[in-house]
Amino acid sequence: MLRGGAAGLAVLLLLVAPAAAQGYAPVAITVSQILDRNRHSVGSLQFGAYYAVTRTVSSNGDVWTEETYSNGSDFRTTVQQGGFVWSYGVYRGQQWQQDANGLVTASSNLFQDVDPFVASFRKPEALSSGVKLLGLTTDSPANFVVQVMPRNGLVERRYYDQRTYLLTRVELTDYDGHRQVWQYGDYRQVSGSTIAHRIDYERDGTAVTLETSLLSYAPAATATFDLSAPASRPLFNLGDRDAVVIPARFTDYGIIVPVSIAGRGLDFLLDSGSSDLLIDPDVASQLGMKSSGAVRVSFAGDFTMANARAANFSVGALNAQDVVFSTASFQEQLPTQRIVGLLGTDFIASGALEVDFKNKVITLFRSVPAGLAAHGWSELPLRTDYNVPLVKAAYSGLPGYFVADLGADYTTLYPHYFAQFPNAIPRGTPDQGEMVTLGGKPFGVRHLTMKRLVLGDWIFGDVQVVVPSVAYAQQRDYDGLIGRDTLSSFNLIFDYANRQLWFKPIDFSSK
Repeated sequence: MLRGGAAGLAVLLLLVAPAAAQGYAPVAITVSQILDRNRHSVGSLQFGAYYAVTRTVSSNGDVWTEETYSNGSDFRTTVQQGGFVWSYGVYRGQQWQQDANGLVTASSNLFQDVDPFVASFRKPEALSSGVKLLGLTTDSPANFVVQVMPRNGLVERRYYDQRTYLLTRVELTDYDGHRQVWQYGDYRQVSGSTIAHRIDYERDGTAVTLETSLLSYAPAATATFDLSAPASRPLFNLGDRDAVVIPARFTDYGIIVPVSIAGRGLDFLLDSGSSDLLIDPDVASQLGMKSSGAVRVSFAGDFTMANARAANFSVGALNAQDVVFSTASFQEQLPTQRIVGLLGTDFIASGALEVDFKNKVITLFRSVPAGLAAHGWSELPLRTDYNVPLVKAAYSGLPGYFVADLGADYTTLYPHYFAQFPNAIPRGTPDQGEMVTLGGKPFGVRHLTMKRLVLGDWIFGDVQVVVPSVAYAQQRDYDGLIGRDTLSSFNLIFDYANRQLWFKPIDFSSK
């Protein structure tokens, strides 16, 4: 959300015939011509290194400051908000990101491969791309409007000033149905390029607003900064131990791990589908954890996320100081305990985490044990672009990317992925159940059996899945979740440092 400033320099590679839509005047220009003139208007930065500072203020008074050093295609951006610091960048073609706890993960730029809007712009001349030049607005100043509708429920419109050909506005409606708008203005010449110095963001009119200002942009001396990725800092240090067994209870509701914050015992859910550590805000407040940086998030309902910090955090024999959590309403009352948080990527990436479903044991190793392949283990490449473990799998011959999600009860195929199986669910088939996620908005699901699942070199038959019956219960950049109902058939080792998931099918008949 806070990276929208890059759109001020965006050049979309579109090539479609001119068209006019209701409410717009017809135009005698093609999209390729508009974009050629946009490139000329934007220009390019003169060769060399630059330093930039932007400031974003939310409608509730939270402030984010971004400092960026760049040199050619390499850059490093450091974001500060209310005492929390994180960063991201590119160095020699490798993208990386560091979260507020110091964990560094490499990005494979999966977004460019799978995002439906990016895919549409890659081949805009194709009839299936959904790209269309709507025409010219009739207001003043007039704007050319380019629309892309890559899938049902996804709509983006980009507005280019008729006189300058600079991008002035982007409107986006995602699966959640919310209308997001970015407005770009106060363009200025900086070192050979024209850059928007102000970006206004709003969601559903005035539900959420952000104002971003480019405070400075100037040449910098390369001797004053290093653009390489920083060293990763694991959340927990194993000391002189090669492995630590983590106390856990394997239940029908998930893998529950007892933790301690400020000396108070709490129950968290082990959730590889969570990109960080999460705690319920009411519990955080009771523990004296102050929060800031609140933003609205939408997935199967709307909820607010913020940042908070714990002076001390323990999981079993492991202890860490000054630990950053996300906060979001999450409390689940079970028959014998109450779950108030999630153990996600920050915890799992402290080493190589083995989840032994057969013996119901969790072990955090310093590194992956040697000789796994000789003992029947297989490995899958992981892509951690979204700070969750994405694996490539194929259901009934259709490949896609899925989160290996220990926090999900059921394996879920998102509607946009499942729609590629024609007539798989007869029209009018009723829902067979209901689910609720962190967003809190219930949605119906249908239970199905897929004939085949391919994971690496393994093929499994008759795999049980659920498919949400609503569009808002899905993400657009991956295809679903491989949930605990499927994952519990394997012993697993999550190795984020080497971007691998090791798995071994369990023979439950042996002891």
